[in-house]
Amino acid sequence: MCSEIAQTFKETFTDLNDPHSDRNKTYPMEEILFVVLCGSICGAESWRDFVDYGNAKIEFLRSHSPFEAGIPCKNTFARLFSVMDPQAFKSCFIDWVKILPPCLGDDITIDGKTLCNSANASEGAPAIHMVTAFATEARLGRTGE
Repeated sequence: MCSEIAQTFKETFTDLNDPHSDRNKTYPMEEILFVVLCGSICGAESWRDFVDYGNAKIEFLRSHSPFEAGIPCKNTFARLFSVMDPQAFKSCFIDWVKILPPCLGDDITIDGKTLCNSANASEGAPAIHMVTAFATEARLGRTGE
């Protein structure tokens, strides 16, 4: 991972208003968001997945941020995202992604597949097509429909 990715992430998301109440700031918002980012890249889909990912990768995460309080519980993740302004988050995320190209390198590998038996002719549903893109130099990949 490009060493600047975590730093630029932190800098970009400092503009995002932290909706935590003052009494609930045990976990810095930037750390929670960083766990969600990294966990998402690794396939986490539920709040429990993010907790499990964070606990399993705490040393990696601490190489980018202190994580003094450790990894929050699933309810903390859920509460933060339930009160966060989604448009403001989207704006910060897009700004951060625009910074990434120098860290990702020039090679993006694309792989596509059609899932067998995923079409349903009786309902008119087409087959599901999956595309995976890898930033090979950064060793990052993501799959989507």
